[in-house]
Amino acid sequence: MKNKIYQILFLLFFSFLSFSQEQVKLLTSTKFNNGEQIPEAKTASEWEQLSMSNQPVFMKKIIVGKEYFFYNWYAISDKRQLVDEKWMIPNQNEIVIWNSYAPIEIVPVGIISEQGAFTKVTNQNYFWTTSEYNEKGKRESAVSFSISTVNNDEIELKQAYKQEGFLVLVVEKEKMSIAIKEAAKLMLDVKKSSSTIVNNTTKTETNSTTGSTNTTKDYKIVKIGNQTWMTENLNVDRFRNGDLIPEAKTADDWKRAGKNEQPAWCYNNNDPVNGEKYGKLYNWYAVYDSRGLAPTGYHVPSDFEWTTLTTYLGGEDIAASKLKSNSGWNYNGNGTNSTGFSGLPGGYRVGNGTFGFIGKSGYWWSSSKADTFSAWYRSLHYLNGNLLRNGHSPKQGGFSVRCLRD
Repeated sequence: MKNKIYQILFLLFFSFLSFSQEQVKLLTSTKFNNGEQIPEAKTASEWEQLSMSNQPVFMKKIIVGKEYFFYNWYAISDKRQLVDEKWMIPNQNEIVIWNSYAPIEIVPVGIISEQGAFTKVTNQNYFWTTSEYNEKGKRESAVSFSISTVNNDEIELKQAYKQEGFLVLVVEKEKMSIAIKEAAKLMLDVKKSSSTIVNNTTKTETNSTTGSTNTTKDYKIVKIGNQTWMTENLNVDRFRNGDLIPEAKTADDWKRAGKNEQPAWCYNNNDPVNGEKYGKLYNWYAVYDSRGLAPTGYHVPSDFEWTTLTTYLGGEDIAASKLKSNSGWNYNGNGTNSTGFSGLPGGYRVGNGTFGFIGKSGYWWSSSKADTFSAWYRSLHYLNGNLLRNGHSPKQGGFSVRCLRD
């Protein structure tokens, strides 16, 4: 299976490489599409005044003899638009797809702070996407991405304040459309038929060791594209080899496990009733443990496999509703659950032991680490219809786990 995936990626890489660099460019617009001038900040104070009042703004910087244009997110999202119909500014999913098969060449430049101060960056570039990342009660944010000079074939998505200033990468719309279609065709062998819910269940005998509260369990499954997912969150307290996963019953227990990089699980708010509905929350050390968290025949999906799911469903902007359950979300944040995935808002636990967002958001680990301290995950929220990809969650945090069949 791995060899097949590598072959697909190899073919995709060379099929897109022929046009990738010619059809990607840095934005240098000083006017919106309707001809109106984009406000320009020539000083830090001008940037701060405009950006902190949520107005679009750009700033020019000459670096090593070349002119670069930095924009805040309000310029990106302005209805007057920064690019004509031939070009597009990618959202977070689109840029991941593009860069996976046609890595973007960069020259490290820098960023503009909310206060208008320029900071030089020596080993990576930062760019905006069109995707928002907002949570109720928190300051408005959007999704940016960075590309490193070391691993330019990897995108790192980052939550950033809309008042900051980043470069903007634009892609020819026609080529992006081709990239998405070809990626789906080659990776997924997409069929025209819709996702089929599998009515039977698959019996897994992992975690059925004597003494476990999780005896042999029947997990319902659903086929979405070429993937087969469990339709409920994992709720085991033993690894595949029968070893117990420590339960963190107190905030101190949770913090201690994270500090020592040891696996742990808990119920949200330490209430077993939540476990019946949402399953358990696990830190990433449990996910990545060599003893195996998933039952036999299953695994915790990688970041790539989550992206495969999102791509099949048409992208992050419309995937969420198809994955959300049609009940159980606060403030009428329910989805259609047209895939049968039945995503529920199980909330999370942060590294200090605090719980949050049960009933409002669902968070699911991937098996892929983002860096030394963080790992990639996906989240669904009651406020919007996006399936968000993020790599900024510390491994000490507690998220749900949804397993994928091998």
